Amino acid sequence: MKAGLNSIRVSLNSTRPEIYTSYYRPNNYTFDDIVESLKVVRQYGGWASINYFVFPGLTDCVEEFESLCDFIQTTNLNMIQWRSFNIDPDWYLGRMGIQDTGEYLGIKQMLSLVQEEFPGVRFGYFNPPRERMLHFEDFAK
Repeated sequence: MKAGLNSIRVSLNSTRPEIYTSYYRPNNYTFDDIVESLKVVRQYGGWASINYFVFPGLTDCVEEFESLCDFIQTTNLNMIQWRSFNIDPDWYLGRMGIQDTGEYLGIKQMLSLVQEEFPGVRFGYFNPPRERMLHFEDFAK
């Protein structure tokens, strides 16, 4: 940030470390490093967003929703860029070792609940230009 970085966007399939790690299999970093990076950017007044890969039945399960809420609160996230996770479901769930995703909310309800809980978090599909990041409230209306 001191060198001039003003924003960060991180791709995630989950805000639960075990699910993220099972898919990405990080090398030389951990999920905690991602969280810390987002926090640092926000502490310096930068823009922090995530590409959040949506896999219905997993992304919108109650456990993931609760984890996402904790993640937003911990990182002070500015934006979630919701992305359709076009992946073979059998392969993906097998790689994750998931047999049952548990109770789910539905994607539409999850979006509404996140927006209700965190009205300052913006939804989008692209990074806004720097000028919009600085005054996003003016453009979001």
